[in-house]
Order: sequence, then C-alpha cells, then structure tokens
Amino acid sequence: MAAMVIDIQPSEMEQIQEKAHKLGVDAESIVHFALNDFLHKTVENESDFDAIIEYVVRKNAELYKRLA
Repeated sequence: MAAMVIDIQPSEMEQIQEKAHKLGVDAESIVHFALNDFLHKTVENESDFDAIIEYVVRKNAELYKRLA
C-alpha cells in the first residue's frame, strides 16, 4: 500500500474526526472512503479536468454542510 501526505485545514480535520467518531471509524477511513467514492464516479469526459474539479468542490460542499 502506498502512503500520501496531504495538508488539511484544522477545521476540515475537525469535521472529518467528528464524522468518523459518529460512525465509529477512524478519520483515515473517512478520507479513504471519500477518495474511493470519487475515483469510482463516472465523469462523461474523463479527460475534462474542470468537470472533475467541479465535482469535487460540489461534493465536498454538501459533505461540509452535513457535518456542520
């Protein structure tokens, strides 16, 4: 398994940890699930980077609203 280090804003990390606690899993599992979900979504034109970025922003906005 490969490892990756990413910077997460403290407020985002807090939200991830809160969600993980509610679900009874660790924060890494939440991030792994979100990444896996993103990777398995179908974008009509996979080479369309803008569409992918827009999807991520839209998806995260909903997640953050639910976590708030």
